[in-house]
Amino acid sequence: MRGAAFALLHVASAMRVATRAVLWDLDGTLCDSFRLAFDATQDVLAARGHAGVSEAEYHACTRYATPERLARHVGLRPGDAAFERVGAELGGAFDALYISKAVLTNAAVAYAEAVLAAHGLRELFAVVHGADSVRAPKPRPDGLAQCVRELRDAGLLRAPAGSCAGVYIGDSPSDGEAARRAGLATLGVCWGSHPAASLAACAHFDALCATEAELDAALLAGADGAPPSAVAFLLDRDGVLNEDVGYPGVLEPAQLALLPGAARAVGRVCERGHALCVVTNQKSVGAGLTSSAHIDATHARLRAALRLADSRAELGPILVSYGEDGVRPQPKPQPDLLVDALAALGCAAERALMVGDARTDAEAAAACGVRFALVTSSAHGEAAAAELVRAARTAACGAPAFDSGAPVGGGVHADLLAAVEAELARLDCEAAETALERLAGRVDARRSAGGVV
Repeated sequence: MRGAAFALLHVASAMRVATRAVLWDLDGTLCDSFRLAFDATQDVLAARGHAGVSEAEYHACTRYATPERLARHVGLRPGDAAFERVGAELGGAFDALYISKAVLTNAAVAYAEAVLAAHGLRELFAVVHGADSVRAPKPRPDGLAQCVRELRDAGLLRAPAGSCAGVYIGDSPSDGEAARRAGLATLGVCWGSHPAASLAACAHFDALCATEAELDAALLAGADGAPPSAVAFLLDRDGVLNEDVGYPGVLEPAQLALLPGAARAVGRVCERGHALCVVTNQKSVGAGLTSSAHIDATHARLRAALRLADSRAELGPILVSYGEDGVRPQPKPQPDLLVDALAALGCAAERALMVGDARTDAEAAAACGVRFALVTSSAHGEAAAAELVRAARTAACGAPAFDSGAPVGGGVHADLLAAVEAELARLDCEAAETALERLAGRVDARRSAGGVV
């Protein structure tokens, strides 16, 4: 699992207080368990002299907890004298076989804990329940209501009372029915145990997702097709994109060498549809040590090197201050370069991130209201990080700050790639939270109109 879905799981790991909750089914949604569960069912039935079941018969009973499902497979029904006893015996045998095969379950909470732990996901969830730890299994809404209640009690969910508390993601009609009855928004995934046609026919889901990419889109857009808004990445050059060679800097194109991960970072930003602009001081021109033509040639080499390393990597404008007295743009820490970059990209300051390796980068960003991320991929960056620690200051926004008051709201990272990945994850969470509000709003609107939630 990747993208928005994975980012939303990491929201849980940070135990952030959320306005809306994201609740997940396990088998068939997070874990591909059908074949193992179906085979284990056949083995258990055969070992006790019962006929096997077809895939259609298996799917028809997955709405029930494991003991009831297996009792129904052997022809028993609720109210039969042997129903509970046989269901418990078959269920115990199934659980023992299933856990030995796959550490997966669609019923017991202990197995849910096991599968999440086995896949390294357990720490990402604040609450985990199975059919044996709630009052009644799906399609009853009891389990989902209990999850929401426990998230509220833990102080992790602040959805307004009486409003939709979030979204449930599942792969079966019973998942959709339980979510609707619990007053939640619903997203159905079509890679589980039920085909898209049966999910559509039940009419319980706000949207169906055939692929992980479609689930990402639904989580980011709230199932109504509105894309997340783009942002601008403003990048310093030396020590961020290419190696910092020290004073007086890169004077000839041949001196330029990309830093590890820089091309991939630029490619990731481009892949996500965000804008890029380089804002760099090249005061060696003003000092007469090189020419603007050499700087232009160096930037042509930079663009070519990025494209060669990652075909997605396309830089936007490269804005340069030559450090000439009285000539605009003045070099950082003056904000001229960033102001010009925002204008060139048509981006508001609050939707931009400056990535640099020096306090002067942070001060330029602060001067025009742009968030700043510090990278330590150069000697300047390491020194700036040490200076930040010594300052031990906190800005009004809660971020660490230099003595000058310039905040580092985008964090401190080892290199550009780490800074980009952190920002993209933050943007995914931001977009998903907005989308969840949109999904919840649709449920609240149905409730207000007196329609079926």
